[in-house]
Amino acid sequence: MKKRIAQFIIKNLTSKDKRHRQVVNWNQAKLVGILFYADSEPVIHRVNQFARDLNDQGISTEICGYVNRKELLDFHRKFEGIKFFSNKTVTWYGRPKDFSVNKFIAREFSILIDLNLQERLTTKYITGRSQAHFKVGSSANSMVDLMIAMEEKGDVDQLIIEIQKYVGILSPSKK
Repeated sequence: MKKRIAQFIIKNLTSKDKRHRQVVNWNQAKLVGILFYADSEPVIHRVNQFARDLNDQGISTEICGYVNRKELLDFHRKFEGIKFFSNKTVTWYGRPKDFSVNKFIAREFSILIDLNLQERLTTKYITGRSQAHFKVGSSANSMVDLMIAMEEKGDVDQLIIEIQKYVGILSPSKK
């Protein structure tokens, strides 16, 4: 029941947001936001590598990682340049109270990439409220513009590969 109420609140809040929607491919992207579930060190390394690959293509990135626990773990602290936040700074319906996360939501990214493989209220809230022009992620998040269907046993690495492929072949919107 609590989850359904939270989803209603999120849907209600996001329906009021006005953003400039636009299909964006890699050639047009200037700034990409990456949102992910920071549950393990190998996932964080993979997301960090993906961001470096985009940087090598001349695309700036910002990374935001959600940690589904009260406190960050020691290994989270060694990753510079990633905004981590935990349940300590999240309301019961998933709204982050952390200033840096709310700043992330307000950024007009060319593309927001949600690398979550399962529905999570907090990341759904962030994706839904994001002012990004184009939102991409797995079919676990109904708030994205381009949903990538993943196999049941898919992982973050596979999702990144699929996103790289599909965003690369998109025909850009006319401004």
